[in-house]
Amino acid sequence: MYRPHHHHAGGALAATGAATGNQTFQILLVALLLFVGGVFLLRLSHLRRND
Repeated sequence: MYRPHHHHAGGALAATGAATGNQTFQILLVALLLFVGGVFLLRLSHLRRND
């Protein structure tokens, strides 16, 4: 019997992403990037306002 060894969590994550569909993963990635970018811009504007 073949049992897959999960040494790397990234590999398992990539396999799961491929199984569920690459599009969903891409949408999540873009949403995360937009969120991080928005927070960064908010902090930047706050810093500029304080000067």
